[in-house]
Amino acid sequence: MKKEQMLINILHIASSHKVLNSITTRLGKAIIDKIRMQQQSEVSVQELDLVSDPFPHFSALQWESYHIPAHELTPDQAQAVHRSDQAIRQLLAADILVISAPMHNYGIPSALKAYLDHVVRAGVTFGFSENGAVGIFKNKKAYIAFSAGWDFSDPALKSFDFATPYLKAVLELIGFEVVGEFRVEGVGAAQEKEVRLKALIKTMIV
Repeated sequence: MKKEQMLINILHIASSHKVLNSITTRLGKAIIDKIRMQQQSEVSVQELDLVSDPFPHFSALQWESYHIPAHELTPDQAQAVHRSDQAIRQLLAADILVISAPMHNYGIPSALKAYLDHVVRAGVTFGFSENGAVGIFKNKKAYIAFSAGWDFSDPALKSFDFATPYLKAVLELIGFEVVGEFRVEGVGAAQEKEVRLKALIKTMIV
């Protein structure tokens, strides 16, 4: 009897306004290709583009909707909660998360921050124990594909990178294990970015 093959679900979140020409989007897809090559199981990839399908920025409506019993929600409140719940279910279905995030003003793109505000919810995606915060996402891995115009490996600039430390902290808060962070930095010039991207893709190990 043939053994049933396990399916690995990957969720790729892109957040660059440059869309297909984005270094981070291409890097994220390359990470997925490397994962595919290592897996004997079937791999399913779901793409979530936060630029073409943005989440609304956190609002008073969002906040109050989280604290009202489901049967008492107005239609607008129910819709606000629905988008959040839908995004959380999508994360629950994923075995591996790949986030493509270019640096914006020392941080992450606002579209990605808005998304995270929908899925990082106290009492829903994380809680607290006597040992601190506990996330609901168990046995799930995350990879970060990052790019920046400056080279933040330079000790003089390293402290200005608020993007990747934030992403790691918030992913670990909800339970993901960040197992890979791949960075293409100093990409202010178009020619330089292509050289650095190709060199990283060739040598990276996932």
